[in-house]
Amino acid sequence: MRSAIGPPSPRRSPSPSSASSRPSYADAGGRHPDVLAAAVVAVDSPIRGERPYAYVRTVDGSALTAEALRDWASGSMASDKLPLVESVEAFPMTATGKIRKTEPAARASRMPPAP
Repeated sequence: MRSAIGPPSPRRSPSPSSASSRPSYADAGGRHPDVLAAAVVAVDSPIRGERPYAYVRTVDGSALTAEALRDWASGSMASDKLPLVESVEAFPMTATGKIRKTEPAARASRMPPAP
């Protein structure tokens, strides 16, 4: 039994190559120069239980496609974290200027199940 007195046991941090240490899509997608904002929500998947679904707003005039953005993000993300991607013109915003995720989540829930 561990004593309550004394230093806590050291915690292991994930190795750099582990999937859990890789960035989320909102982090990775948000670093692309053509992405203004991204909102990621979960959708049902018969294979995985849930899968990420990203809504992305790009800069005006960008030719960035969903497939190109997934390819770009795959270089820094685990393949099971790569979401389906949909481009949007604008996001619903809260009074404090944050993306209101309830609308994108509701929209994603009406989509067919993701593979």
